[in-house]
Amino acid sequence: MNSNNMHTISSMAVLQVCLGHQVRRTARSFTREYDKSLQACGLNYCQFNLLLVIASLEPVPTPKISAKMAMDRTTLSRSIKSLKFKGYIDSQNGAGRRPDIISLTINGHTILAKAKALWQVTQGDLANRIGRDQAGQLLDILGKI
Repeated sequence: MNSNNMHTISSMAVLQVCLGHQVRRTARSFTREYDKSLQACGLNYCQFNLLLVIASLEPVPTPKISAKMAMDRTTLSRSIKSLKFKGYIDSQNGAGRRPDIISLTINGHTILAKAKALWQVTQGDLANRIGRDQAGQLLDILGKI
């Protein structure tokens, strides 16, 4: 195909309209805000989300956590190991080929309660910056994806 016949779009134009780029860029920005807030209790945003998923489903097998977080097994395994080292989660080995079952420890429930209070402040700040109505619309849109 002759390159003179192809319509080309500039890289900058692609970046401006690319849904994937804009969502990832925004996600990184939001993550930085939550990380900054959660630092006060020694968690990062990924760890906070993992504790939330475990708490909402516990006791929960690792594949269910992986699916809920859209996270690959290797990354999940590292994250679980980190939280287990901190004493926030406990895992029971699955029998035979069954996956490990994960639950929060008492310390895990305690740190999650502290983290949720920090999250609530940051969530409110972000919603105010975006606009409460737009934040609700954003959640609706993201829920459709």
